[in-house]
Amino acid sequence: MGDIVILNEAEVQIGLSFILQSVLKKYDVVLQEMNLKIKEDHLLLTSVVLYNQYHVDVLCEFNLKYENQHFVFENIQGKVEYLFLQFPIMSFLKSFLQDSHIIWKDNQIQYEIDLPIESLNLEDGQLQVILKNNQSVSP
Repeated sequence: MGDIVILNEAEVQIGLSFILQSVLKKYDVVLQEMNLKIKEDHLLLTSVVLYNQYHVDVLCEFNLKYENQHFVFENIQGKVEYLFLQFPIMSFLKSFLQDSHIIWKDNQIQYEIDLPIESLNLEDGQLQVILKNNQSVSP
């Protein structure tokens, strides 16, 4: 097992906020507010984004793991409220996000990105990141 990095709730929120801002920027969406809570083995996310001058409220919960060079957001539940309309979060995301690095499955999104991470674990209100062992490279 490699080194372990422990991230508290605030650190996970900062990291996720940074990632979401860069992803949403492609779609002219601005992340205005975000609140993240770590609940046992899943994350609870509430946020407000601005899209076409309208506030969109997002409420979702999901599990997070990293395997086979993919961030896996699984058991995604939630809704998006836009004006007077409500949409299931997965239906909204499928129609909104167009990215070749995303693999869609039932209530799951896999995002392909190669990082030096062995695994992620949610426990005790923290995200535990287990890094891959450093391996020497022969010339």
